[in-house]
Amino acid sequence: MASEFRNLRPGGRVVLRIGAYFAPEPKRIPADERGRHAIVGPSEWIAERLVEYVEEGCDGFVLNLDHENRGL
Repeated sequence: MASEFRNLRPGGRVVLRIGAYFAPEPKRIPADERGRHAIVGPSEWIAERLVEYVEEGCDGFVLNLDHENRGL
C-alpha cells in the first residue's frame, strides 16, 4: 500500500497510528470501530512486527502504548 500511495503522492510519508499491548504471548484482536488494529504480545515480538511495517514502506509510527491491563 505504501508504494501505491507514493505513486499518487511522490514525497508523501506513511505514518501509522497503532496500539501496542504487552502480553506474554502474541494475540490477534479484532479491529476497533474505526478499523484500527493493535499489536498484542511480548515486547520483542511487537518490535519485529513494527520492523515488518518499515520493510513494507512505513516511514514512522504514532504508537499508543498500553499503560494498564485491559484484559487482552
